[in-house]
Order: sequence, then C-alpha cells, then structure tokens
Amino acid sequence: MNYIITGFLIVIVTYIILTIYSKIGIRVVEGLTTMTATGVAGSAPTYSETIKSKATQLQDILLISKYRQDYENIIINMEDYVNLLIVQQILNLPLDGSMTSFTNIGALHQSKQALNDAMKFIDGQ
Repeated sequence: MNYIITGFLIVIVTYIILTIYSKIGIRVVEGLTTMTATGVAGSAPTYSETIKSKATQLQDILLISKYRQDYENIIINMEDYVNLLIVQQILNLPLDGSMTSFTNIGALHQSKQALNDAMKFIDGQ
C-alpha cells in the first residue's frame, strides 16, 4: 500500500516540477514587457538549446540510470492502482445517464497510456 501512495505522490510531484519548468520559459525583456520563448523562425536554434538544457537538468535530477528499478516499480504499482480505480468507477456507475464517471474512466485510461509511455522511455534510457 505504501508503494501505491509513494508512486502516486511521485507522479504528482513530477507533474508539479514539469509545470514549474514550463513556466520558466517566460522572461522579462524591457521593463515590464514579457516575452515567451518560442521556436518560431530565427529563434528556433535558441529554443532548441533551451529545451535540450532543460532536458539535461531533468536527467540530472531524476538519475534514471541509478534509480531505474525504483521508477519501474513505481510505474507498475501506479498502473495497478489506476486499474483498481477504473474498476471502482465501473462498479459505482450511476444509472442516471451522467457522463461524469465515463469521463473519469477515460481519463484513467489515458493515464495508463501515459504510464506505459513513461515505462518505455525509462527502459530506453
């Protein structure tokens, strides 16, 4: 049970970290003017290098080669947890025609795909 909770927390923390990193792309340029870095036209090489730098920073933080087995266990446990959540949603479907539970099931299914993609990525490192 602790593995499930730990896995869930790691996914949430990773999401928060990635959200914060995506916000760093905004920088102040003359006074109060803000400019968002993009990959359009002449700024594409700079944008590419910025992305590469951020990916390197994340690699240094995550240390996948060192913690690969732990990360794989977290993903496996999280997939089990998501499957159980799907079963729970199915067993508690309201019969009033509401689509909320179906939307939740769809979101959970998409999270399973994201977990599979993450596992493939970790295996490829």
